[in-house]
Amino acid sequence: MRLMMAMSAVAVLSAAAGPATADWEYTRWSMTPEAVVAASGGKVRQVAGREGERVHDYDLVAQGDHRWRHFDLHAQFYFSPARELKVVRLTLKDNARCDAARRTLQAAHGPGGQEDLKIGDHTIMTFWHWNDEATGDFIGFTDARATARLPRMCFIRLRPAGEG
Repeated sequence: MRLMMAMSAVAVLSAAAGPATADWEYTRWSMTPEAVVAASGGKVRQVAGREGERVHDYDLVAQGDHRWRHFDLHAQFYFSPARELKVVRLTLKDNARCDAARRTLQAAHGPGGQEDLKIGDHTIMTFWHWNDEATGDFIGFTDARATARLPRMCFIRLRPAGEG
């Protein structure tokens, strides 16, 4: 399924269910930053990623806002040194909706694999992951729990099949 076809958190969920692949809505894997911006119809702009704004050794080069089903998201696009789209990260703007976003992904892709990151007896982060049945693309959902210093945050990551 195409990731963004339902802005499916990156076509991860399936056209009607949500993100699935970064053949997501208007993007295709390996697009250049300029092509992503042009295809977005003005929703995305190029940015100069700062140190630390990397995912899987890819640089943040474009970002914008997106609406997927009934979720408002901040979309970030990460590119290889060859300037090819390799990762899409969709961060929920309303962190109170994290559980609903995860359930939407699970409704489309099944329960998924789950891993908890704990400090002592406290779970601080939970990761769910799937592979899109049609494309093999990776779909990940991260739920970082609120701490005394940081608010809760959750996001969806999409990567093409075979990209680690």
